Amino acid sequence: MGCSVQNVSVNMEDSGFEVVKDTASLEKEVKDWINSKESYTGIYKNKFNSGNYLLVSLGNHKKYSIRRVDVQKDNYGYLFNITVSAAKSDHHSKEGMMLPLPILVKVENTNENYDIKIIYR
Repeated sequence: MGCSVQNVSVNMEDSGFEVVKDTASLEKEVKDWINSKESYTGIYKNKFNSGNYLLVSLGNHKKYSIRRVDVQKDNYGYLFNITVSAAKSDHHSKEGMMLPLPILVKVENTNENYDIKIIYR
């Protein structure tokens, strides 16, 4: 039996994921968690008083910047397809604005399965 894949969105906010752009106002517990995970490649999930979060990190791949994130949902959960390219000194390109690393995402439910696939361009 094959798994059915549906493209949720190119823009994470459209798929029910809220990207947290300002981490300064987060509680210390969340900031400490981000600091403990950001140097490792992966997708991490955790529950806090302020909500449920995913942290998408490329770890020590500092020479790369995220260009695009596509989220797919199948029978097993969500897959974040992350397209990266070599970092440039500016944050704009023909492909649009690069996303900062790591990406913090607020989600409804951390009981879902989440995974990442990194695509190098």
